[in-house]
Amino acid sequence: MVLEANNVTKEFLRKRADSNVFCAVKDADLALEEGKLTALAGRSGSGKSTLLHMLAGLLKPSSGRILLKGQDLYGLDDRTQSALRNKEIGIVPQGQSALQALTVRENIVMPFSLCRTGAPDDREITERAEALMKRLGITDLADAMPRELSGGELRRMAIARAAVMKPGVILADEPTADLDDENTKIVLDMLKELSREGTAVLLVTHERDALPYADEVYRMQDGKPLPEKDKN
Repeated sequence: MVLEANNVTKEFLRKRADSNVFCAVKDADLALEEGKLTALAGRSGSGKSTLLHMLAGLLKPSSGRILLKGQDLYGLDDRTQSALRNKEIGIVPQGQSALQALTVRENIVMPFSLCRTGAPDDREITERAEALMKRLGITDLADAMPRELSGGELRRMAIARAAVMKPGVILADEPTADLDDENTKIVLDMLKELSREGTAVLLVTHERDALPYADEVYRMQDGKPLPEKDKN
Protein backbone atom coordinates (compact mmCIF):
# COMPACT_ATOMS: atom_id res chain seq x y z
CA MET A 1 0.00 0.00 0.00
CA VAL A 2 1.22 3.51 -0.80
CA LEU A 3 -0.99 5.45 1.59
CA GLU A 4 -3.06 4.11 4.49
CA ALA A 5 -5.44 5.44 7.09
CA ASN A 6 -5.36 3.19 10.14
CA ASN A 7 -8.25 3.60 12.57
CA VAL A 8 -8.28 7.39 12.18
CA THR A 9 -10.75 9.66 13.93
CA LYS A 10 -11.18 13.39 13.58
CA GLU A 11 -13.12 15.37 16.15
CA PHE A 12 -13.95 19.08 16.10
CA LEU A 13 -15.09 21.26 18.95
CA ARG A 14 -18.64 22.33 18.25
CA LYS A 15 -21.26 23.46 20.72
CA ARG A 16 -24.23 21.13 20.55
CA ALA A 17 -27.12 20.32 22.84
CA ASP A 18 -25.71 16.94 23.82
CA SER A 19 -21.95 17.43 23.36
CA ASN A 20 -19.16 19.90 22.67
CA VAL A 21 -17.53 17.50 20.17
CA PHE A 22 -18.48 16.72 16.58
CA CYS A 23 -16.93 13.56 15.12
CA ALA A 24 -16.47 13.99 11.36
CA VAL A 25 -14.52 10.76 10.79
CA LYS A 26 -14.61 7.82 13.18
CA ASP A 27 -12.32 4.77 13.34
CA ALA A 28 -11.75 4.90 9.57
CA ASP A 29 -9.53 2.54 7.60
CA LEU A 30 -8.60 3.07 3.95
CA ALA A 31 -5.69 1.80 1.85
CA LEU A 32 -4.66 3.24 -1.51
CA GLU A 33 -2.73 0.96 -3.84
CA GLU A 34 -0.38 1.62 -6.74
CA GLY A 35 -2.10 1.47 -10.09
CA LYS A 36 -5.63 1.73 -8.71
CA LEU A 37 -8.22 4.48 -8.81
CA THR A 38 -10.27 4.43 -5.62
CA ALA A 39 -13.50 6.42 -5.43
CA LEU A 40 -14.88 7.71 -2.15
CA ALA A 41 -18.52 8.71 -2.50
CA GLY A 42 -21.10 10.12 -0.10
CA ARG A 43 -23.32 13.08 0.53
CA SER A 44 -22.01 16.52 1.43
CA GLY A 45 -20.92 16.70 5.06
CA SER A 46 -20.29 12.97 5.35
CA GLY A 47 -16.58 13.38 6.13
CA LYS A 48 -15.10 12.65 2.69
CA SER A 49 -13.00 15.82 2.46
CA THR A 50 -11.95 15.57 6.11
CA LEU A 51 -10.54 12.11 5.48
CA LEU A 52 -8.82 13.31 2.30
CA HIS A 53 -7.19 16.20 4.17
CA MET A 54 -5.86 13.79 6.81
CA LEU A 55 -4.47 11.52 4.08
CA ALA A 56 -2.87 14.57 2.44
CA GLY A 57 -0.94 15.53 5.57
CA LEU A 58 -2.97 18.73 5.95
CA LEU A 59 -5.13 17.83 8.94
CA LYS A 60 -3.82 15.87 11.91
CA PRO A 61 -6.11 13.06 13.09
CA SER A 62 -7.46 13.15 16.63
CA SER A 63 -6.39 9.52 16.85
CA GLY A 64 -5.08 6.80 14.56
CA ARG A 65 -2.25 6.94 12.01
CA ILE A 66 -1.67 7.92 8.40
CA LEU A 67 1.10 5.85 6.82
CA LEU A 68 2.83 7.05 3.65
CA LYS A 69 5.02 4.26 2.28
CA GLY A 70 5.19 2.84 5.79
CA GLN A 71 6.10 6.11 7.51
CA ASP A 72 3.82 7.68 10.09
CA LEU A 73 3.14 10.97 8.30
CA TYR A 74 2.20 12.89 11.44
CA GLY A 75 5.11 11.43 13.39
CA LEU A 76 7.59 13.38 11.26
CA ASP A 77 8.90 16.84 12.00
CA ASP A 78 7.33 19.66 9.98
CA ARG A 79 10.17 20.08 7.50
CA THR A 80 10.48 16.36 6.75
CA GLN A 81 6.73 15.97 6.48
CA SER A 82 6.41 18.91 4.09
CA ALA A 83 9.20 17.63 1.83
CA LEU A 84 7.77 14.09 1.76
CA ARG A 85 4.24 15.34 1.13
CA ASN A 86 5.39 17.63 -1.69
CA LYS A 87 7.26 14.79 -3.39
CA GLU A 88 4.83 11.92 -2.86
CA ILE A 89 1.33 13.43 -2.70
CA GLY A 90 -0.36 15.45 -5.42
CA ILE A 91 -3.56 17.23 -4.47
CA VAL A 92 -6.40 18.44 -6.68
CA PRO A 93 -8.41 20.56 -4.25
CA GLN A 94 -12.03 21.59 -4.46
CA GLY A 95 -12.71 24.83 -6.29
CA GLN A 96 -10.03 27.02 -7.80
CA SER A 97 -6.57 27.03 -6.23
CA ALA A 98 -4.44 28.79 -8.84
CA LEU A 99 -2.05 31.52 -7.79
CA GLN A 100 -3.36 34.48 -9.75
CA ALA A 101 0.02 36.20 -10.14
CA LEU A 102 1.55 33.18 -11.91
CA THR A 103 1.05 31.87 -15.43
CA VAL A 104 -0.43 28.44 -16.08
CA ARG A 105 3.05 26.95 -16.61
CA GLU A 106 4.37 28.59 -13.42
CA ASN A 107 1.42 27.27 -11.44
CA ILE A 108 2.03 23.75 -12.72
CA VAL A 109 5.73 23.68 -11.79
CA MET A 110 5.12 25.30 -8.40
CA PRO A 111 5.59 22.06 -6.38
CA PHE A 112 9.09 21.79 -7.88
CA SER A 113 9.84 25.41 -7.05
CA LEU A 114 8.77 24.94 -3.42
CA CYS A 115 11.01 21.98 -2.62
CA ARG A 116 13.95 21.05 -4.81
CA THR A 117 15.57 18.58 -2.41
CA GLY A 118 15.44 15.15 -3.99
CA ALA A 119 13.46 16.57 -6.91
CA PRO A 120 14.17 16.16 -10.64
CA ASP A 121 16.20 18.84 -12.40
CA ASP A 122 14.74 21.90 -14.14
CA ARG A 123 14.84 20.37 -17.60
CA GLU A 124 13.08 17.20 -16.54
CA ILE A 125 10.34 19.04 -14.67
CA THR A 126 9.83 21.43 -17.61
CA GLU A 127 9.48 18.52 -20.01
CA ARG A 128 7.07 16.82 -17.64
CA ALA A 129 4.95 19.96 -17.38
CA GLU A 130 4.86 20.36 -21.16
CA ALA A 131 3.84 16.72 -21.62
CA LEU A 132 1.04 17.04 -19.07
CA MET A 133 -0.27 20.23 -20.63
CA LYS A 134 -0.33 18.51 -24.02
CA ARG A 135 -2.22 15.50 -22.64
CA LEU A 136 -4.75 17.80 -20.98
CA GLY A 137 -5.18 20.08 -23.99
CA ILE A 138 -3.91 23.28 -22.39
CA THR A 139 -0.54 23.74 -24.13
CA ASP A 140 -1.76 26.90 -25.84
CA LEU A 141 -2.58 28.35 -22.40
CA ALA A 142 0.90 27.87 -20.92
CA ASP A 143 1.60 31.61 -20.74
CA ALA A 144 -1.96 32.66 -19.88
CA MET A 145 -2.98 33.94 -16.48
CA PRO A 146 -5.53 32.00 -14.40
CA ARG A 147 -8.15 34.76 -14.76
CA GLU A 148 -8.19 34.05 -18.51
CA LEU A 149 -9.13 30.38 -18.06
CA SER A 150 -12.50 28.67 -17.84
CA GLY A 151 -13.41 26.48 -14.88
CA GLY A 152 -12.60 23.33 -16.81
CA GLU A 153 -9.22 24.66 -17.91
CA LEU A 154 -8.37 25.63 -14.34
CA ARG A 155 -9.24 22.14 -13.15
CA ARG A 156 -7.04 20.59 -15.83
CA MET A 157 -4.20 22.88 -14.75
CA ALA A 158 -4.68 21.68 -11.17
CA ILE A 159 -4.36 18.05 -12.28
CA ALA A 160 -1.15 18.84 -14.16
CA ARG A 161 0.22 20.55 -11.04
CA ALA A 162 -0.73 17.55 -8.88
CA ALA A 163 1.00 15.14 -11.27
CA VAL A 164 4.11 17.12 -12.19
CA MET A 165 6.37 15.61 -9.49
CA LYS A 166 5.29 12.06 -10.44
CA PRO A 167 3.90 11.48 -6.93
CA GLY A 168 3.00 8.05 -5.65
CA VAL A 169 -0.46 9.32 -4.71
CA ILE A 170 -2.93 11.81 -6.19
CA LEU A 171 -5.86 12.94 -4.04
CA ALA A 172 -8.63 14.61 -6.03
CA ASP A 173 -11.40 16.33 -4.08
CA GLU A 174 -14.56 16.74 -6.21
CA PRO A 175 -12.46 17.43 -9.34
CA THR A 176 -15.48 17.39 -11.69
CA ALA A 177 -17.79 19.60 -9.62
CA ASP A 178 -19.52 22.22 -11.79
CA LEU A 179 -17.84 21.02 -14.99
CA ASP A 180 -19.63 20.35 -18.26
CA ASP A 181 -19.72 16.85 -19.75
CA GLU A 182 -16.71 17.40 -22.01
CA ASN A 183 -14.43 18.66 -19.25
CA THR A 184 -15.69 16.02 -16.84
CA LYS A 185 -14.64 13.29 -19.27
CA ILE A 186 -11.22 14.89 -19.84
CA VAL A 187 -10.57 15.10 -16.09
CA LEU A 188 -11.75 11.57 -15.30
CA ASP A 189 -9.90 10.05 -18.27
CA MET A 190 -6.67 11.72 -17.11
CA LEU A 191 -7.03 10.51 -13.53
CA LYS A 192 -7.68 7.00 -14.83
CA GLU A 193 -4.61 7.20 -17.09
CA LEU A 194 -2.44 8.30 -14.18
CA SER A 195 -3.64 5.34 -12.12
CA ARG A 196 -2.84 2.94 -14.97
CA GLU A 197 0.68 4.38 -15.04
CA GLY A 198 1.13 3.28 -11.44
CA THR A 199 -0.15 6.17 -9.34
CA ALA A 200 -2.53 5.50 -6.45
CA VAL A 201 -5.47 7.83 -7.12
CA LEU A 202 -8.23 8.74 -4.68
CA LEU A 203 -11.26 10.38 -6.24
CA VAL A 204 -13.62 12.00 -3.73
CA THR A 205 -16.95 12.60 -5.40
CA HIS A 206 -20.69 12.77 -4.97
CA GLU A 207 -21.31 12.21 -8.68
CA ARG A 208 -22.32 8.67 -9.57
CA ASP A 209 -21.20 9.13 -13.19
CA ALA A 210 -17.60 9.14 -11.93
CA LEU A 211 -17.83 5.77 -10.18
CA PRO A 212 -17.43 3.53 -13.27
CA TYR A 213 -13.88 4.88 -13.61
CA ALA A 214 -12.94 3.42 -10.22
CA ASP A 215 -11.32 0.08 -9.48
CA GLU A 216 -12.75 0.23 -5.97
CA VAL A 217 -15.65 2.26 -4.60
CA TYR A 218 -16.19 3.23 -0.96
CA ARG A 219 -19.06 5.20 0.53
CA MET A 220 -18.83 7.29 3.68
CA GLN A 221 -21.33 6.18 6.29
CA ASP A 222 -21.28 7.15 9.95
CA GLY A 223 -17.81 8.65 9.46
CA LYS A 224 -16.33 5.51 7.91
CA PRO A 225 -15.49 4.53 4.31
CA LEU A 226 -17.31 1.26 3.60
CA PRO A 227 -16.84 -0.83 0.45
CA GLU A 228 -19.90 -0.23 -1.70
CA LYS A 229 -20.15 -3.91 -2.58
CA ASP A 230 -20.92 -4.61 1.08
CA LYS A 231 -23.84 -2.18 1.07
CA ASN A 232 -27.40 -2.95 0.12
